[in-house]
Amino acid sequence: MGGSGNEPAGALAALWGVIVCAPIIVFVLLSLSKEASRAFSPPHKALLVVLYSLLGGLGAFVFYNGGFRAAVEALQLSYGIQEFLVAAEYAVLVSALPLCALLVSLPRVRMPAWFIPLGTLLCTLAVSLTAMGTWLIGRPDPEVSQLRGFVVALVLRACMFALAYLYLSGRLKSIRLPRRRPVRPTKG
Repeated sequence: MGGSGNEPAGALAALWGVIVCAPIIVFVLLSLSKEASRAFSPPHKALLVVLYSLLGGLGAFVFYNGGFRAAVEALQLSYGIQEFLVAAEYAVLVSALPLCALLVSLPRVRMPAWFIPLGTLLCTLAVSLTAMGTWLIGRPDPEVSQLRGFVVALVLRACMFALAYLYLSGRLKSIRLPRRRPVRPTKG
């Protein structure tokens, strides 16, 4: 949080990712109804918490050590566009891997094929819109960068919580995306 030069690096970036992702999945598990919670054994819950947290840490490690911010800054775009792109990269890397943890640790729960890409897209859109909303403040001061980082991180965590809750509570079973009907050739 705080912009270029003020971010964690190396193992600290991974540790930071683990520390901020672990509470998300723990609170999701605590917020499930008794019926939904009984569907998962304690070992499955523990595996989920560990994988979700570790994959969140891996996403943070890749983002902070992968040179993503430096690559965007090298493009010499306007400050707002630059922060928008960095926020989008951050959301993709930090949200997609923990969503995969749901699939890996709970294979008996059927995940719709669209869950991971659509979930990642929703997180990215929410974070990107939040970053754009902070443009109203505008200035690239360190205080504004810290505020932007805090708000973007908060919105990302809220989206990650909502997606994990929807998945683990079984509410995704009632969500159906429209299917395209095949086009039949006309007789002519």
